[in-house]
Amino acid sequence: MASEDLTTVRDLGRLAGCSIATVSRVLNNSAAVSVKKREAILQAIRETDFHISRARRGGRRNAMKPSEDHGVVEIVQHRHSPVERLTLESGQLNVGPLVSGWDKRPSARSQALGNAFHRGIVDGAIEELATWGYRAQMRMNTDLLDPVQLAGINANDRSGVLLIGEYSDDLARFVRSCTHPVVLVDLNVNGQADVVTTDNFHGVGEALEHLFALGHRRIGYVGRGQHTGGLPDERLTAFKLKMTERGVPIRPDWLYDGYDHIEETARGVELILRQADRPTALMCGNDCYALGVVRAASRLGISIPDGLSLVGFDDVDFASLITPPLTTVRVPVQEMGRQAVRQLMIHMKGTMRPRSSGCRVRLLPELVVRESTAAVTMGG
Repeated sequence: MASEDLTTVRDLGRLAGCSIATVSRVLNNSAAVSVKKREAILQAIRETDFHISRARRGGRRNAMKPSEDHGVVEIVQHRHSPVERLTLESGQLNVGPLVSGWDKRPSARSQALGNAFHRGIVDGAIEELATWGYRAQMRMNTDLLDPVQLAGINANDRSGVLLIGEYSDDLARFVRSCTHPVVLVDLNVNGQADVVTTDNFHGVGEALEHLFALGHRRIGYVGRGQHTGGLPDERLTAFKLKMTERGVPIRPDWLYDGYDHIEETARGVELILRQADRPTALMCGNDCYALGVVRAASRLGISIPDGLSLVGFDDVDFASLITPPLTTVRVPVQEMGRQAVRQLMIHMKGTMRPRSSGCRVRLLPELVVRESTAAVTMGG
């Protein structure tokens, strides 16, 4: 590349064979990147005599100039409850013990199922921030009201906040404590901050229409009854609404209500599948629940999909790698991250008047049909 050419982040990604988000992570030192990818990016920087600075606002080419650094946006990933570590070896999914909060080891973070979902949101957000000329500061958080972290988030050199992750009862106080604009991503709560999420009603509807088309009417649900802030879980609400619209009975004894820990889910779902009168299909609130169903069915010798059809939600990394590959609802996580940044810019750029309640932006998910669903073979 000629020295007089203006090298861009996109150019570096093309030369290094990786995404803009990965390049941004190396430039900002904001998150873990594999040694191989980091070296490829550094080599591209050396080859192009790239000068580390930030993106020019406007245009998708992410041209970099030191004088056009508009500031820093905090991307806060919050989790306070235990998570499971997952590894995939020779096609076998291994589930590790529960670990409290965030495990700070990069290798462990990359193996958490919930993190796979949030990683896509972060990638989209980082790419979109680059087009506006902002840097991303990543922050792993277990206590939203931690005074030291709040001081960093509210620092004068920060411009805005994206909050991703798990619901906390402290969320409303966190938003009020932030001095910069805040946008929540996939946190379905009512409040002053804008929320960018997916259309759960559309996604569940697509999944159930797929099962109906396969002849299933004996359908159960695996998820949580109460979710964020004590509000009913949207996906369970959508399930009940769609079943009722189609005149299909909802069986309380086919509803599993619990946390999405795989082993805990497996034990609960076993009680449903041991019934002589059991469902022919299960709709899950997320892919983690679906992995628990797979484990329960395997223990009971029930074949998926011949003996039980299964649909997940989210389409995280492992969904296409387990056996059988999971039919699921794909959430547009990267676009959610990008849209969250756009919502943030509306507030940061002062293009709208302050309001007492936030808006909710919903992006359409899509059904991905794989091998865990099939036509009904018993009783309908």
